[in-house]
Amino acid sequence: MKKIIIFIILMTNIVLAYNIYQVKDISKNGTLSIRENPSINSKKIGELPYNFWGLDIEQCIKDWCKISYNMGWVAKKYIERKDSPSNKAYSNNNVSY
Repeated sequence: MKKIIIFIILMTNIVLAYNIYQVKDISKNGTLSIRENPSINSKKIGELPYNFWGLDIEQCIKDWCKISYNMGWVAKKYIERKDSPSNKAYSNNNVSY
């Protein structure tokens, strides 16, 4: 059920098309960790695939950005604003929690 809710939230962000970000500079088949708090030492609560597009960012504090809906924090250096995906092979349903 939680995955379905997350999928719906992410798809809503795509339709609204505002502040959309994608994962960058992650090796093919690698993942970007989602952390509970803005720290490398914080508990890992999920991950995003290397080609994920469709993130909505609430706020950024120094080197970390908070994903909307209190889902967690990602390292700022691994995301960039993109209103459309740069890789046609992206998939928004591969988020794991």
